[in-house]
Amino acid sequence: LSAWENMMFEYLKTKALLMVSVLLLLPAMAAAAPKFALDANGGSGNPYLNAKLDQNDNLLWKIIKNGEYARILPKVNLNAALDANGGKDKPYLNANATDNENLLWKLETHDEYVVIIPKVNQKAALDANGGRENPYLNPTANSKNVNHLWLLVKEKDSEFYRIYSKIEK
Repeated sequence: LSAWENMMFEYLKTKALLMVSVLLLLPAMAAAAPKFALDANGGSGNPYLNAKLDQNDNLLWKIIKNGEYARILPKVNLNAALDANGGKDKPYLNANATDNENLLWKLETHDEYVVIIPKVNQKAALDANGGRENPYLNPTANSKNVNHLWLLVKEKDSEFYRIYSKIEK
């Protein structure tokens, strides 16, 4: 090969490596990091959205399948479960009674997210309220509403999940 051909070969090789590096980074760049996680508020009262995503047991939830529904229990109080409050207003943590249908939620999948729908009002959805204070039950579930989309991320080597809102405020 001539000097010019060697130079062009090296140039193209460098460009190809750069392009491969960029392509490998694109998926990581495209996915926005979660900004808010559902916080169990010490295991009582109303859960809220927490922007401090450091290691915190209040951000960990156990999801127990119950037929086509699930119970959502905070790690900080496994005797409690997320209660749909009759399918309206703000959900809260209540005693984990097996006969209480307010504790059952449908996790409706939409791509990598879920819409969290209470069994007692299947037209409603857990709404992140724009990242402000407490989530509430919006009377109209809508998978196109970013406030209704939640990402369930299983903790490594654990039975617990973090529940992140898709909102990127």
